[in-house]
Amino acid sequence: CSAFNGDITTPEDLRSRFDVREENGERSVATLLAEQIEFADLIVLNKCDLVKRHETNAIESAVRALNPGAQILRTEFSNVPLDLVLNTHRFDMKKVSNNAGWLRGLRENRVVETREYGISSFVYRSTTPFHPNRLASFLERFCGVVNLDGINERRVAYNENGFHNANSKFGHVLRSKGYIWLAGRDDMCGEWGHAGSNLSISCGGPWMGALPKNVWPEEGTPAREMLERDMSNATILDRRQELVFIGQRLNQCAIEAALEKCLVTRKESLKTTNRRMDEWKLGFSGSLELADNPFPVWPTLDNVDFDVDMGHQHDHDHHHGHH
Repeated sequence: CSAFNGDITTPEDLRSRFDVREENGERSVATLLAEQIEFADLIVLNKCDLVKRHETNAIESAVRALNPGAQILRTEFSNVPLDLVLNTHRFDMKKVSNNAGWLRGLRENRVVETREYGISSFVYRSTTPFHPNRLASFLERFCGVVNLDGINERRVAYNENGFHNANSKFGHVLRSKGYIWLAGRDDMCGEWGHAGSNLSISCGGPWMGALPKNVWPEEGTPAREMLERDMSNATILDRRQELVFIGQRLNQCAIEAALEKCLVTRKESLKTTNRRMDEWKLGFSGSLELADNPFPVWPTLDNVDFDVDMGHQHDHDHHHGHH
């Protein structure tokens, strides 16, 4: 419990913290901690005797925001009743896979608010693509470690105390996660993953609207109905920005205003005449030079083997079904 605030905000990766040498050593401590919390059905807050009660309450509220479905126990000296951890037969893969606070936020438009400790969450949505350069510029103000290609990290905006300066403007964002639409990349969605000081964006696979209907969920199923609701705009289909932010004393207005400034504008479009209201949002690749694009080249639909790569991974249980 006493280490939570430090671990969830540290820019360290597993290799530097624990001298891990295998491939997973490049993962951040904060991201691993957030994912472990999100995938748990029982979370033990140990060493509560080393933390003041109001601090423990705030940490428990933060953990509960990350995983609303888990049972949380407070302990000292790891003193846990054995009947709560041994032979419980309580683990349910499907249930824990759906416990994450960010996932519930996307599905249920669920807002978390614990006023006493300042814990809250919100969902940012837009049906206009991000300009890649403006988005990359925002990320360097928003986060301490930014990874756009899965290989190279850019460590930015740390002050002399080691803390990221964004906290004073945006609040203490513990976790943000979801899917983004980059201008000029109309077939592929971007997968946004962020914990503490570490944020990465990678290609999350095709938008469902770009896929042939034979890989869509079966007609008449809840997943198909959800997909068809996402496709209500006949021009942009299910392309969108959909990001959940979870944190303490979040400045929702500042975060949303900064993201709105990252969106492309009609003036930037090469399409001067548009038969449809949203048509100008598509086809930005010709107006965005690759040499100036901070995001690496992503796969295209031509690289997708629908029989092998797709399978049934697009179950559409959460938004677009990208995992």
